[in-house]
Amino acid sequence: MPRLACPCGYIHNLSQIPDAGWITIRDEELDSISSSGLGSEEKLDALYSASGSIYVCPNCERLMWAKKGSAEFVTYSREQPN
Repeated sequence: MPRLACPCGYIHNLSQIPDAGWITIRDEELDSISSSGLGSEEKLDALYSASGSIYVCPNCERLMWAKKGSAEFVTYSREQPN
């Protein structure tokens, strides 16, 4: 079962489809794919190939982002106001 662990201890369950994550794609790639002559199945495949993933921890609100083509997640934590 694929899982993604947050540093705070929360475990994201990635085996559910769809899961609670976000799909990211650059605007220019979205425009290029949308205006291409590809059929709907091919467009969907191209969109997923051009996308990354973001998960937000419900406990600590950290963002875990895997950029396009990467399986490695980089974790970002919220800064505390001064």
